[in-house]
Amino acid sequence: MMRIDRGRALVFGTTALALGFTPGVGAQTIAPVRVGVALNDPYMEPFYARDRGFFDKAGVSVDIQPLANGGRILQGTADGAIDVGVGELTQVANAIQHGVPLAVFAGGAVHKPEEPTLILCVAKNSRVRTAKDL
Repeated sequence: MMRIDRGRALVFGTTALALGFTPGVGAQTIAPVRVGVALNDPYMEPFYARDRGFFDKAGVSVDIQPLANGGRILQGTADGAIDVGVGELTQVANAIQHGVPLAVFAGGAVHKPEEPTLILCVAKNSRVRTAKDL
């Protein structure tokens, strides 16, 4: 079972606030921030933040929109269908290199050896026992 890193989820929520997605005053209402995500583990930060109540505590309304993959997220962000997307840095860098007006504002995937989020599994009879064996 993967341990949810509160800091990773919090980075997303607080960064949204830093970008100007602040709670309304009085009767004023703001549209929810439209967040594009692919439904696989590296893109789950917005769900973790929502489930842990970080957006509510910050007064931010978020509309999480599942999309097929990172490419669709980039496309949705570039054409304005979503406000922000959780993406893969190589795809984002490639899009920027080709003139797509995107900005990176929060790196979310931080690996700490003492709290690994990835694991490599091999069959019991595999010759691979360590990374060096690869």
